[in-house]
Amino acid sequence: ACQLRLTHLVFDPGRRSHPKSEEVHGYSDWVLRYQEPFADCAERLWPLFDSAGLIVAHNAEFDRRFLEREFSRAGK
Repeated sequence: ACQLRLTHLVFDPGRRSHPKSEEVHGYSDWVLRYQEPFADCAERLWPLFDSAGLIVAHNAEFDRRFLEREFSRAGK
């Protein structure tokens, strides 16, 4: 049986978002500052990504690089 899980996550990048980025994702710097940093969630998120047979993302190449870097910083 196929199990489908949908997760939508937004993190504080720890720096100002480029205006072009806001045009793409729609999140203002004000909104981003009120999100948790990735590092605070990495331990809880790792099992979700580690066990996934398939991950679908809007901008998968960008997201993959981001996730690899952030999980590596978190020791995963």
